[in-house]
Amino acid sequence: FNHGWFVQAEAPPGAMLSTFKRLVSSAHPGDVAFYFFHWLTDLAGAGGTPLGGAEKFVISFPHSVLSAFLWSIPYLRSLEEHAESHVVETYLTARWEAMFLDSRPIPEGACAVARMRLAVMAQSVAPIAIDAFSKLHANDQELLAREMAMTGLADQRYEISPVEGGPAFLVYYGPALLQHCDNPSDMLVALQGLAAVYRAGRRLWPEDPDSHGVTVTLEIGMLKTIEACLIPHAKADDPRSVWAMVRRSDSYGCVQLLDGESVNTMNVNGDSYWVLDTPSSFYGSTFTTTLSRERKKVTSVKPQFTKYEGCAKKERL
Repeated sequence: FNHGWFVQAEAPPGAMLSTFKRLVSSAHPGDVAFYFFHWLTDLAGAGGTPLGGAEKFVISFPHSVLSAFLWSIPYLRSLEEHAESHVVETYLTARWEAMFLDSRPIPEGACAVARMRLAVMAQSVAPIAIDAFSKLHANDQELLAREMAMTGLADQRYEISPVEGGPAFLVYYGPALLQHCDNPSDMLVALQGLAAVYRAGRRLWPEDPDSHGVTVTLEIGMLKTIEACLIPHAKADDPRSVWAMVRRSDSYGCVQLLDGESVNTMNVNGDSYWVLDTPSSFYGSTFTTTLSRERKKVTSVKPQFTKYEGCAKKERL
């Protein structure tokens, strides 16, 4: 059980909670509470000494992160009585209310789960992420709304944004991609990159009615380590380099930076991959982005399209 996936809304309910749910169903009363008590003391014990354990929480462990982990525990305990998707939806709704209080109503409609997950993934920059989502091209909004609402469970759907289909995708390091974007321009580019990752994943793993209960991991560790403005352009000194999703197994793919030689080798070997689409290549003249290499910062991002009305009509904005 990966507690971090739940706290950051990183994964679909199936990959995140199905095993934990199965164990909880046969557990004795109090076992779940004891598990989390053990988790807390085990984390403190990682310091090696009583003083080191105290320092782990006071100095080394960000208080906001620790608070988020502790705050999530009561929702996980409800797995004893509720389905995985219900637990996740309840948690997402509660996190939204806690982050925005009365400033932003709880989302409704097709984009609701995607917007709540993006807010939780972004953590302290959640308002920037939600505002950037409303500026995405309509196709990207629709794509994220559908892909992020898949549960990875054959018999479960989110009530607020029900979606049929699979496999679902777990974008590993998705939260890290968003959390270092502290301005609207970078966040917009990061969300476009996230949409490109989902789009590439769907090309390599097409929807299949028999895969509704399946989850595929898409690992984007290389993207989280670079400036957001570099995502659409790969390496400035090598125009032949491209970001691509590479299929490594039936349940795992990863983003890699490929040069011309790597692409040729993969073609010879018959490896499956899909180059990540940038907004300008995928939408053509409908999208224009101006980037400055100075200090590796985005100077202006000018989307030439209007807000996606499909979500606006269904959600209280």
